[in-house]
Amino acid sequence: MRSRVGDSGPGTVFRGVHARVNGLGDATAIGHRFRNGSFRIPFALCLLAASVGSATRASDFPLRHLAVRDARDLAVWQFRADPQDQGIDEGWADPGHRESRADWAEVRIPAVWDRPPGEVTYPIPRQVGWYRTTAPVPDTWDGEVALAFLGSKYITDVFANGEYLGIHRGGYTPFLFDITPHVRPGSEVEILVRVDNRLPPDGVPKANTGWGIYGGLTREVYLLHRPPVRLENLHVTTDPGDDGSWTVRVRAEAPEDVSEPFAARLFAERRPVASAEGDAADGVLDLELRLEQPRLWSPDNPFLHMLELTWGEERIALPVGIREIRVKGDRILLNGEPVWLQGFGHHESWPRSGPILSFAQRRQDLEAMKEDFGANAVRLGHYPHHPDVFRLCDEIGLLVFTEMPVWQIPAAILHRQEVWESWLDPQITAMAVHLRNHPSVFAWGVFNETWGARAYLIRARDRFREIDPSRPVAAVMDAIKEPWVYGATDFGARNLHYGWYHSPSVYSLREGLARNLEAAEGRPLWVAEMGGRAQPGRLQGGYRDDLRGTEFYQDKTTRFALQYLMSHAPAVSGVSVWTWSDYTRGDRPELHGMLSNAREPKLVTTTAANLMRPEVAVLAVEDDMVVPVGGTYRARIHLFHPRGRPEGPVEVVWRIHRGEAVVADGRIEGEASDGWTTDLGRVDWEVTDAVRRGLHHLLLELRDGDGGRLHTQAVPIEPGPPARPGVLRLAPPPDGRPHWVEVAGMPLRAWPGVGLHIALPRGPVELRTEDWTTTVDIEPARATVVAWPDY
Repeated sequence: MRSRVGDSGPGTVFRGVHARVNGLGDATAIGHRFRNGSFRIPFALCLLAASVGSATRASDFPLRHLAVRDARDLAVWQFRADPQDQGIDEGWADPGHRESRADWAEVRIPAVWDRPPGEVTYPIPRQVGWYRTTAPVPDTWDGEVALAFLGSKYITDVFANGEYLGIHRGGYTPFLFDITPHVRPGSEVEILVRVDNRLPPDGVPKANTGWGIYGGLTREVYLLHRPPVRLENLHVTTDPGDDGSWTVRVRAEAPEDVSEPFAARLFAERRPVASAEGDAADGVLDLELRLEQPRLWSPDNPFLHMLELTWGEERIALPVGIREIRVKGDRILLNGEPVWLQGFGHHESWPRSGPILSFAQRRQDLEAMKEDFGANAVRLGHYPHHPDVFRLCDEIGLLVFTEMPVWQIPAAILHRQEVWESWLDPQITAMAVHLRNHPSVFAWGVFNETWGARAYLIRARDRFREIDPSRPVAAVMDAIKEPWVYGATDFGARNLHYGWYHSPSVYSLREGLARNLEAAEGRPLWVAEMGGRAQPGRLQGGYRDDLRGTEFYQDKTTRFALQYLMSHAPAVSGVSVWTWSDYTRGDRPELHGMLSNAREPKLVTTTAANLMRPEVAVLAVEDDMVVPVGGTYRARIHLFHPRGRPEGPVEVVWRIHRGEAVVADGRIEGEASDGWTTDLGRVDWEVTDAVRRGLHHLLLELRDGDGGRLHTQAVPIEPGPPARPGVLRLAPPPDGRPHWVEVAGMPLRAWPGVGLHIALPRGPVELRTEDWTTTVDIEPARATVVAWPDY
């Protein structure tokens, strides 16, 4: 017999508390108001884990801040869907149901419910699901035994050997349960997990949000063996001195009855460079290691030291990047120097896999951002991603903006105390404690486009600062809404989707940026989103504003916004193109990606790579790329050089092309000024009746004082009647090097990993490199794909 509510058998507390919370028997409410305070998980169990030397490769455990002797990946489970949420009333968690649980279907996790990566289909059921597994507890385990979940969507109840352990809310932060009292070394433990993705009206994230709401154990689960005496709440900070020295400070909760002192040693490429030892005082360990002129961490040189902490026979090994992030005036500083942040927004999304990406797939995306596009930053929208992402960004050298999954949630919900206690504070705490030791994380985000939530913003900001005062805090707002947010955060973060969500025309960005810079009152402004949407392969029409959703229009909005924002650096501290790839929102495709969800390039990829990757770029900020007959095309010409200005004089040679025909030309001379941008002058071209119909280009060729080519770009112009261009898609060079390719007489770069994608007027076009020449036909509204020949 299963125990009923009020009985004393295992599982009673679970059903009793849920029944008290639920009251009226509304199944969708079960667990939603069940606060962590009722079954409080110790604060230390929210921490990230660190590798500890052991025979079972605890170093493979992806959470690297806790002391862990052994980590067992629990990959094989059994699953039963519970769409009617009857498992609680029928006692599925009771010991008497163990035999029936053994008949549940076998699954491997991570999975979206019972669907492994590669087999995820839509719509995603909004339901309850139950998982069950067993695992041996070795008889040599004499410390704490814990369950570690890297993420579970979204309300998770956990049982061990029939005993209810507690509840976790939120889908994106790790959580641990101590199961030591419920297991016996040398025996087997049965683990049962109930997961509910039916987000309530006061849930965080909300049920109808801006990305895919999945369900189940979508990240890994581990069985851990942890030392009985250990460090907890580990926090490592790095601070510069005035004389070129740096201090690495190690703080942690620590027992005072350890027979030997705690020792800290810092290694650079396996060579010890600093050390310290000491005892805990009042339960706190506080050690300082001093270094003279150490190698610093930065995107250009993501050097990681290794910190080794030992006590007795226990050991924690933690990668440490020595660096400092702070805000001064209107600049974001990295290691005391202003840093221009450029990169992409990014969602966890892969075809037929939803949020479940392999380590190799995550590395592929992040390395491509940096190596192929010149990114030094990534915005992880709109929630903490898998721990592997932060490890990879540390190693690759990408600065990370990570944020709470608070997306357009009504302020009245965010300001409720029970929501703060149940949903918000636990996720803020876990997020900050879990990620604060990663050098790649440069700022915390409290929300995205959430209006009127002043009290929540201030409370969340202060909570982040309390846990980690070493980083700035920001809140991402849209357009010019609620300018008071600038004064409540450390720097401004704005989504500027002019030409898409915020105005009919991308050129309204001029007014929008001016108003934001005025509201910022001298604080840094980072543009967290800009760009457009495009259905992959939709090539109808051209660059006019009434052709939204085409690859041409996405290229137009991104090209102008990126160059206009670059031209306003350093008042603008950086730009994040929204977004890296298409993703799923709800159960449908969201087409904001520069790449398709399958990572196939759209037209805009060449624009992004050609503007972001070079050391110095020539920009064209036009009045409008669509010009009627009798009008004048005008563009300001700028140099963009945030990584260092070119020495000596430079020259911009410009030509207006219609295919291979040159209809106007000129040159502009000047020198790069101090700072990140230089205004060189203006190009004017009158569109007369004699101008042929069809797409034209403003070719800009930047040369140094010796005539060497530094950078080029071909800016589309639509003079007169609407154009119907096609697209040339030249594959990436097979040798992994950038190559100059003359396309209709225009010297352009084909970039590794990207290739060359350009809109062209219809007709034959010659492609010429130093090794080969070919001619292709461009057809309206179609893509002509060209591979590199064998040579």
